[in-house]
Amino acid sequence: MQNALHVVNETGTLKKVLVHSPGIETASFTSDEFSSVFALRPTRTSFDYDKAIEEHRNLVKAFEDSGIEVVYLKDLVIETVEHDEQARRELTESFLSTCSVSGNELLGALRAYLEKATSATNLVNMMLAGMRYEDVLDLPTATSSLAQAVGMGFNPHGLMVNPMNTLFFARDPSVVVGNGVCCNHMYWNDRNHEATLHTVVFRHHPMFKDTPLWFEPESSFHIEGGDILNMDEKTVLVGMSQRTEAAAIDVLAASLLWNPQSTVDTVYVVEVEENGTRIHLDTYLNRIGPETFVVDRAIGENLHAYKIERGRKQGTCTVVSLDCDLDQLLALVADVPSVRTISCETPSFNRTVEGAAVETLVLSPNKLCVSANNAIMNRKLARAGFDLIEISLDELTSGFGGPSCLCMPLVRKLD
Repeated sequence: MQNALHVVNETGTLKKVLVHSPGIETASFTSDEFSSVFALRPTRTSFDYDKAIEEHRNLVKAFEDSGIEVVYLKDLVIETVEHDEQARRELTESFLSTCSVSGNELLGALRAYLEKATSATNLVNMMLAGMRYEDVLDLPTATSSLAQAVGMGFNPHGLMVNPMNTLFFARDPSVVVGNGVCCNHMYWNDRNHEATLHTVVFRHHPMFKDTPLWFEPESSFHIEGGDILNMDEKTVLVGMSQRTEAAAIDVLAASLLWNPQSTVDTVYVVEVEENGTRIHLDTYLNRIGPETFVVDRAIGENLHAYKIERGRKQGTCTVVSLDCDLDQLLALVADVPSVRTISCETPSFNRTVEGAAVETLVLSPNKLCVSANNAIMNRKLARAGFDLIEISLDELTSGFGGPSCLCMPLVRKLD
Protein backbone atom coordinates (compact mmCIF):
# COMPACT_ATOMS: atom_id res chain seq x y z
CA MET A 1 0.00 0.00 0.00
CA GLN A 2 1.56 3.27 -1.12
CA ASN A 3 2.20 5.95 1.52
CA ALA A 4 1.30 3.61 4.40
CA LEU A 5 4.22 5.32 6.13
CA HIS A 6 5.26 8.91 5.60
CA VAL A 7 7.01 11.01 8.24
CA VAL A 8 9.59 13.56 7.11
CA ASN A 9 9.26 16.03 10.00
CA GLU A 10 7.99 16.33 13.57
CA THR A 11 5.84 19.43 12.95
CA GLY A 12 3.34 18.61 10.20
CA THR A 13 -0.25 17.58 10.83
CA LEU A 14 -0.33 14.14 12.41
CA LYS A 15 -2.64 11.81 10.47
CA LYS A 16 -1.96 8.31 11.82
CA VAL A 17 -0.27 6.89 14.92
CA LEU A 18 0.61 3.49 16.35
CA VAL A 19 -0.07 2.87 20.05
CA HIS A 20 -0.26 0.02 22.54
CA SER A 21 -2.74 0.16 25.37
CA PRO A 22 -1.52 -1.33 28.69
CA GLY A 23 -2.92 -4.81 29.20
CA ILE A 24 -2.25 -8.10 30.93
CA GLU A 25 1.51 -7.57 30.62
CA THR A 26 1.28 -4.79 33.24
CA ALA A 27 -0.65 -6.91 35.73
CA SER A 28 0.65 -10.49 35.41
CA PHE A 29 3.02 -10.46 38.37
CA THR A 30 2.92 -10.38 42.16
CA SER A 31 3.82 -7.38 44.32
CA ASP A 32 7.03 -9.16 45.38
CA GLU A 33 8.08 -9.32 41.73
CA PHE A 34 7.56 -5.64 40.97
CA SER A 35 11.16 -4.46 41.37
CA SER A 36 12.47 -7.14 39.01
CA VAL A 37 9.62 -7.02 36.49
CA PHE A 38 9.41 -3.20 36.44
CA ALA A 39 13.16 -2.69 36.69
CA LEU A 40 12.93 0.43 34.52
CA ARG A 41 10.64 2.16 37.06
CA PRO A 42 13.06 2.57 39.99
CA THR A 43 11.12 5.30 41.81
CA ARG A 44 7.88 3.29 42.09
CA THR A 45 6.83 0.20 44.03
CA SER A 46 3.54 -0.48 42.23
CA PHE A 47 1.69 0.09 38.95
CA ASP A 48 -1.84 1.45 39.07
CA TYR A 49 -3.37 -0.34 36.08
CA ASP A 50 -6.74 1.44 36.23
CA LYS A 51 -5.09 4.86 36.34
CA ALA A 52 -2.73 3.96 33.49
CA ILE A 53 -5.63 2.76 31.35
CA GLU A 54 -7.54 5.99 32.00
CA GLU A 55 -4.48 8.06 31.04
CA HIS A 56 -3.99 6.09 27.86
CA ARG A 57 -7.66 6.36 26.90
CA ASN A 58 -7.49 10.13 27.38
CA LEU A 59 -4.40 10.29 25.16
CA VAL A 60 -6.09 8.25 22.42
CA LYS A 61 -9.24 10.39 22.69
CA ALA A 62 -7.12 13.51 22.22
CA PHE A 63 -5.73 11.98 19.04
CA GLU A 64 -9.12 10.93 17.71
CA ASP A 65 -10.71 14.28 18.57
CA SER A 66 -7.96 15.88 16.46
CA GLY A 67 -8.85 13.71 13.48
CA ILE A 68 -5.88 11.34 13.89
CA GLU A 69 -6.32 7.68 12.98
CA VAL A 70 -5.15 5.41 15.81
CA VAL A 71 -4.01 1.84 15.17
CA TYR A 72 -3.08 -0.63 17.89
CA LEU A 73 0.12 -2.67 17.81
CA LYS A 74 -1.46 -5.76 19.35
CA ASP A 75 -4.21 -5.83 16.72
CA LEU A 76 -1.64 -5.51 13.92
CA VAL A 77 0.51 -8.33 15.31
CA ILE A 78 -2.50 -10.65 15.58
CA GLU A 79 -3.63 -9.76 12.05
CA THR A 80 -0.09 -10.37 10.77
CA VAL A 81 0.38 -13.87 12.15
CA GLU A 82 -3.22 -15.06 11.91
CA HIS A 83 -3.09 -15.95 8.23
CA ASP A 84 0.67 -15.91 7.53
CA GLU A 85 2.46 -19.02 8.75
CA GLN A 86 5.86 -17.61 7.80
CA ALA A 87 5.21 -14.52 9.93
CA ARG A 88 4.13 -16.72 12.84
CA ARG A 89 7.30 -18.82 12.60
CA GLU A 90 9.46 -15.71 12.36
CA LEU A 91 7.78 -14.13 15.38
CA THR A 92 8.24 -17.31 17.43
CA GLU A 93 11.91 -17.68 16.51
CA SER A 94 12.61 -14.00 17.13
CA PHE A 95 10.88 -14.17 20.49
CA LEU A 96 12.93 -17.21 21.49
CA SER A 97 16.16 -15.46 20.52
CA THR A 98 15.41 -12.34 22.59
CA CYS A 99 13.69 -13.67 25.72
CA SER A 100 16.83 -14.30 27.84
CA VAL A 101 16.22 -18.07 27.94
CA SER A 102 19.12 -20.19 26.70
CA GLY A 103 20.05 -23.81 26.23
CA ASN A 104 18.46 -26.74 24.43
CA GLU A 105 16.31 -27.97 27.31
CA LEU A 106 14.64 -24.67 28.20
CA LEU A 107 14.40 -23.27 24.68
CA GLY A 108 13.01 -26.55 23.41
CA ALA A 109 10.33 -26.57 26.09
CA LEU A 110 9.50 -22.92 25.45
CA ARG A 111 9.24 -23.48 21.69
CA ALA A 112 6.89 -26.42 22.26
CA TYR A 113 4.79 -24.31 24.62
CA LEU A 114 4.43 -21.49 22.07
CA GLU A 115 3.59 -23.93 19.29
CA LYS A 116 0.63 -25.17 21.35
CA ALA A 117 -1.06 -21.75 21.10
CA THR A 118 -4.52 -22.37 19.69
CA SER A 119 -4.81 -19.04 17.86
CA ALA A 120 -2.86 -15.94 16.91
CA THR A 121 -4.56 -14.05 19.76
CA ASN A 122 -3.57 -16.76 22.23
CA LEU A 123 0.06 -16.71 21.01
CA VAL A 124 0.38 -12.95 21.26
CA ASN A 125 -1.21 -12.86 24.72
CA MET A 126 1.22 -15.54 25.92
CA MET A 127 4.16 -13.47 24.68
CA LEU A 128 2.86 -10.25 26.22
CA ALA A 129 2.05 -11.72 29.63
CA GLY A 130 5.29 -13.61 30.15
CA MET A 131 5.59 -17.22 31.23
CA ARG A 132 6.19 -19.05 34.48
CA TYR A 133 8.19 -22.25 34.80
CA GLU A 134 5.09 -24.22 35.72
CA ASP A 135 3.43 -23.05 32.47
CA VAL A 136 6.25 -24.27 30.27
CA LEU A 137 7.92 -27.19 32.03
CA ASP A 138 6.67 -30.54 33.25
CA LEU A 139 8.51 -30.15 36.55
CA PRO A 140 9.80 -33.33 38.23
CA THR A 141 9.28 -34.24 41.87
CA ALA A 142 11.98 -34.44 44.53
CA THR A 143 12.03 -38.24 44.17
CA SER A 144 12.77 -38.12 40.45
CA SER A 145 15.13 -35.14 40.19
CA LEU A 146 18.39 -34.46 42.00
CA ALA A 147 18.00 -30.72 41.42
CA GLN A 148 14.59 -30.78 43.10
CA ALA A 149 15.82 -33.05 45.90
CA VAL A 150 18.65 -30.68 46.87
CA GLY A 151 16.54 -27.56 46.54
CA MET A 152 18.15 -26.34 43.33
CA GLY A 153 15.23 -26.90 40.95
CA PHE A 154 13.13 -24.23 39.33
CA ASN A 155 10.52 -22.36 41.36
CA PRO A 156 7.28 -23.43 39.64
CA HIS A 157 5.75 -20.01 40.25
CA GLY A 158 8.83 -18.06 39.14
CA LEU A 159 8.88 -16.08 35.92
CA MET A 160 10.75 -17.82 33.12
CA VAL A 161 10.10 -14.93 30.71
CA ASN A 162 9.19 -11.46 31.97
CA PRO A 163 6.04 -9.71 30.69
CA MET A 164 6.44 -6.92 28.12
CA ASN A 165 5.33 -4.26 30.57
CA THR A 166 6.96 -1.29 28.80
CA LEU A 167 5.38 -2.02 25.41
CA PHE A 168 3.16 1.06 25.71
CA PHE A 169 6.28 3.18 25.05
CA ALA A 170 5.50 2.70 21.38
CA ARG A 171 8.21 4.91 19.86
CA ASP A 172 11.20 3.12 21.43
CA PRO A 173 11.20 -0.15 19.44
CA SER A 174 10.59 1.47 16.04
CA VAL A 175 10.39 4.87 14.40
CA VAL A 176 9.34 5.97 10.91
CA VAL A 177 11.82 7.94 8.81
CA GLY A 178 10.44 9.10 5.47
CA ASN A 179 8.62 6.18 3.82
CA GLY A 180 10.56 3.54 5.75
CA VAL A 181 11.06 2.44 9.32
CA CYS A 182 13.84 1.72 11.79
CA CYS A 183 13.10 -1.47 13.70
CA ASN A 184 15.46 -1.11 16.60
CA HIS A 185 17.85 -3.19 18.66
CA MET A 186 17.01 -2.07 22.19
CA TYR A 187 19.51 -1.17 24.89
CA TRP A 188 17.88 -3.37 27.55
CA ASN A 189 17.79 -6.97 26.42
CA ASP A 190 14.37 -7.58 28.03
CA ARG A 191 12.91 -5.00 25.64
CA ASN A 192 14.22 -6.68 22.50
CA HIS A 193 11.23 -9.02 22.38
CA GLU A 194 9.07 -5.87 22.16
CA ALA A 195 10.98 -4.99 18.99
CA THR A 196 10.14 -8.42 17.55
CA LEU A 197 6.44 -7.49 17.61
CA HIS A 198 7.07 -4.24 15.74
CA THR A 199 9.36 -5.95 13.24
CA VAL A 200 6.98 -8.75 12.29
CA VAL A 201 4.31 -6.13 11.56
CA PHE A 202 6.52 -3.99 9.33
CA ARG A 203 7.93 -7.02 7.52
CA HIS A 204 4.70 -8.94 6.96
CA HIS A 205 1.48 -6.98 7.55
CA PRO A 206 -0.27 -6.22 4.22
CA MET A 207 -0.59 -2.55 5.20
CA PHE A 208 3.19 -2.16 5.13
CA LYS A 209 4.04 -4.41 2.19
CA ASP A 210 7.45 -3.58 0.65
CA THR A 211 8.26 -0.98 3.32
CA PRO A 212 12.04 -0.43 3.50
CA LEU A 213 13.67 -1.16 6.86
CA TRP A 214 16.49 1.33 7.48
CA PHE A 215 17.62 -0.53 10.61
CA GLU A 216 16.86 -4.05 11.82
CA PRO A 217 16.84 -5.52 15.34
CA GLU A 218 19.32 -8.23 14.35
CA SER A 219 22.03 -5.53 14.32
CA SER A 220 24.92 -5.95 16.74
CA PHE A 221 24.41 -2.39 17.96
CA HIS A 222 21.64 -0.75 19.97
CA ILE A 223 19.52 2.24 19.01
CA GLU A 224 16.15 3.56 20.24
CA GLY A 225 13.42 5.63 18.64
CA GLY A 226 13.50 8.53 21.08
CA ASP A 227 16.94 9.41 19.73
CA ILE A 228 15.77 9.80 16.11
CA LEU A 229 14.07 13.04 15.01
CA ASN A 230 12.99 13.86 11.46
CA MET A 231 13.88 17.43 10.45
CA ASP A 232 12.80 17.30 6.79
CA GLU A 233 12.84 14.85 3.90
CA LYS A 234 16.61 15.23 3.56
CA THR A 235 17.73 15.66 7.17
CA VAL A 236 17.62 13.53 10.31
CA LEU A 237 18.93 14.44 13.77
CA VAL A 238 20.11 11.53 15.93
CA GLY A 239 21.08 11.52 19.59
CA MET A 240 24.16 9.54 20.56
CA SER A 241 23.19 8.38 24.04
CA GLN A 242 23.49 5.48 26.43
CA ARG A 243 20.56 3.93 24.54
CA THR A 244 21.91 4.71 21.03
CA GLU A 245 25.54 3.89 20.38
CA ALA A 246 27.82 5.39 17.76
CA ALA A 247 28.22 2.15 15.80
CA ALA A 248 24.43 1.90 15.42
CA ILE A 249 24.32 5.45 14.06
CA ASP A 250 26.98 4.44 11.52
CA VAL A 251 24.75 1.58 10.36
CA LEU A 252 21.65 3.79 10.21
CA ALA A 253 23.46 6.62 8.41
CA ALA A 254 24.86 4.30 5.73
CA SER A 255 21.39 2.85 5.20
CA LEU A 256 19.65 6.23 4.95
CA LEU A 257 22.32 7.84 2.81
CA TRP A 258 22.82 5.03 0.30
CA ASN A 259 19.50 3.22 0.02
CA PRO A 260 17.87 4.44 -3.23
CA GLN A 261 14.46 4.41 -1.52
CA SER A 262 15.64 7.02 1.01
CA THR A 263 15.60 10.79 0.42
CA VAL A 264 17.95 11.57 3.34
CA ASP A 265 21.28 13.15 2.41
CA THR A 266 22.47 14.42 5.80
CA VAL A 267 22.47 12.87 9.27
CA TYR A 268 23.33 15.18 12.17
CA VAL A 269 24.40 13.69 15.49
CA VAL A 270 24.49 15.24 18.95
CA GLU A 271 25.76 13.65 22.15
CA VAL A 272 23.10 13.09 24.80
CA GLU A 273 24.00 12.66 28.44
CA GLU A 274 21.78 10.44 30.57
CA ASN A 275 20.62 12.40 33.60
CA GLY A 276 17.77 11.09 35.72
CA THR A 277 14.74 10.62 33.48
CA ARG A 278 16.45 12.37 30.57
CA ILE A 279 17.62 9.40 28.52
CA HIS A 280 16.84 10.15 24.85
CA LEU A 281 17.33 13.13 22.56
CA ASP A 282 13.60 13.88 22.65
CA THR A 283 13.80 14.46 26.41
CA TYR A 284 16.26 17.30 25.74
CA LEU A 285 14.85 18.94 22.63
CA ASN A 286 11.94 18.79 20.19
CA ARG A 287 11.07 20.83 17.14
CA ILE A 288 7.58 22.27 17.53
CA GLY A 289 7.53 24.72 14.62
CA PRO A 290 9.51 25.60 11.50
CA GLU A 291 11.84 27.85 13.53
CA THR A 292 10.89 26.88 17.08
CA PHE A 293 12.35 24.28 19.42
CA VAL A 294 11.52 23.43 23.00
CA VAL A 295 14.77 22.64 24.78
CA ASP A 296 16.47 21.63 27.96
CA ARG A 297 19.58 23.75 27.52
CA ALA A 298 21.67 21.31 29.53
CA ILE A 299 22.24 19.49 26.25
CA GLY A 300 24.12 22.55 25.01
CA GLU A 301 26.74 22.40 27.75
CA ASN A 302 29.98 20.98 26.31
CA LEU A 303 28.14 20.35 23.05
CA HIS A 304 29.55 17.65 20.77
CA ALA A 305 27.89 17.45 17.37
CA TYR A 306 28.70 15.79 14.05
CA LYS A 307 27.57 15.83 10.44
CA ILE A 308 27.45 12.61 8.38
CA GLU A 309 27.17 12.63 4.60
CA ARG A 310 27.88 10.22 1.75
CA GLY A 311 31.52 9.34 1.15
CA ARG A 312 33.13 9.19 -2.26
CA LYS A 313 33.11 5.41 -2.35
CA GLN A 314 29.81 3.55 -2.65
CA GLY A 315 28.40 2.70 0.77
CA THR A 316 30.84 4.86 2.74
CA CYS A 317 30.22 7.97 4.82
CA THR A 318 32.18 11.03 5.86
CA VAL A 319 31.96 12.28 9.45
CA VAL A 320 32.79 15.89 10.33
CA SER A 321 32.88 17.33 13.84
CA LEU A 322 30.93 20.59 14.11
CA ASP A 323 32.19 23.66 15.97
CA CYS A 324 28.97 25.36 17.02
CA ASP A 325 26.73 26.14 19.96
CA LEU A 326 23.24 24.72 20.50
CA ASP A 327 21.33 27.48 18.71
CA GLN A 328 23.67 27.29 15.72
CA LEU A 329 23.21 23.52 15.57
CA LEU A 330 19.43 23.81 15.68
CA ALA A 331 19.44 26.44 12.93
CA LEU A 332 21.67 24.16 10.86
CA VAL A 333 19.47 21.07 11.21
CA ALA A 334 16.30 23.12 10.65
CA ASP A 335 17.84 24.91 7.65
CA VAL A 336 16.76 28.34 8.89
CA PRO A 337 18.79 31.53 9.58
CA SER A 338 18.01 31.44 13.30
CA VAL A 339 15.78 29.63 15.76
CA ARG A 340 13.48 30.50 18.61
CA THR A 341 13.99 28.31 21.65
CA ILE A 342 11.55 27.88 24.51
CA SER A 343 13.62 26.71 27.42
CA CYS A 344 12.68 24.83 30.58
CA GLU A 345 15.10 26.89 32.66
CA THR A 346 12.83 27.96 35.51
CA PRO A 347 13.06 28.19 39.31
CA SER A 348 11.50 24.72 39.35
CA PHE A 349 13.93 23.46 36.69
CA ASN A 350 14.68 20.04 38.14
CA ARG A 351 11.06 19.21 38.96
CA THR A 352 9.95 20.40 35.55
CA VAL A 353 12.58 18.45 33.68
CA GLU A 354 11.92 15.30 35.67
CA GLY A 355 8.39 15.51 34.34
CA ALA A 356 9.74 15.51 30.77
CA ALA A 357 8.92 19.14 30.06
CA VAL A 358 10.29 19.12 26.53
CA GLU A 359 8.66 15.81 25.56
CA THR A 360 5.92 17.42 23.48
CA LEU A 361 4.00 16.04 20.50
CA VAL A 362 2.90 18.24 17.60
CA LEU A 363 -0.63 17.32 16.48
CA SER A 364 -0.80 20.07 13.86
CA PRO A 365 0.87 23.46 13.39
CA ASN A 366 0.67 25.41 16.68
CA LYS A 367 -1.28 22.58 18.37
CA LEU A 368 0.66 20.50 20.91
CA CYS A 369 -0.13 17.52 23.11
CA VAL A 370 1.75 17.90 26.39
CA SER A 371 1.94 16.31 29.80
CA ALA A 372 -0.34 18.05 32.29
CA ASN A 373 2.29 17.49 34.97
CA ASN A 374 4.45 20.32 33.62
CA ALA A 375 2.45 23.39 34.56
CA ILE A 376 5.34 25.87 34.38
CA MET A 377 6.55 24.78 30.96
CA ASN A 378 3.01 24.56 29.64
CA ARG A 379 2.37 28.19 30.62
CA LYS A 380 5.47 29.17 28.64
CA LEU A 381 4.23 27.29 25.58
CA ALA A 382 0.77 28.89 25.86
CA ARG A 383 2.30 32.37 26.14
CA ALA A 384 4.34 31.58 23.01
CA GLY A 385 1.07 31.13 21.10
CA PHE A 386 0.64 27.35 21.11
CA ASP A 387 -2.72 25.66 21.60
CA LEU A 388 -2.20 22.94 24.22
CA ILE A 389 -3.96 19.66 24.90
CA GLU A 390 -2.82 18.64 28.37
CA ILE A 391 -2.99 14.97 29.34
CA SER A 392 -2.06 13.56 32.75
CA LEU A 393 0.52 10.82 32.18
CA ASP A 394 1.97 10.35 35.64
CA GLU A 395 1.28 6.63 35.97
CA LEU A 396 2.21 5.71 32.41
CA THR A 397 5.52 7.51 32.21
CA SER A 398 6.63 7.89 35.84
CA GLY A 399 8.51 10.95 34.57
CA PHE A 400 10.27 9.04 31.79
CA GLY A 401 8.88 10.92 28.81
CA GLY A 402 5.60 12.36 27.64
CA PRO A 403 3.08 12.06 24.81
CA SER A 404 5.58 11.56 21.99
CA CYS A 405 7.15 8.44 23.49
CA LEU A 406 3.71 6.83 23.94
CA CYS A 407 2.89 6.82 20.24
CA MET A 408 4.76 6.21 17.01
CA PRO A 409 3.72 8.53 14.16
CA LEU A 410 3.02 6.62 10.96
CA VAL A 411 1.85 9.46 8.72
CA ARG A 412 2.34 13.23 8.92
CA LYS A 413 1.24 15.74 6.30
CA LEU A 414 3.66 18.30 4.91
CA ASP A 415 2.26 21.63 6.16
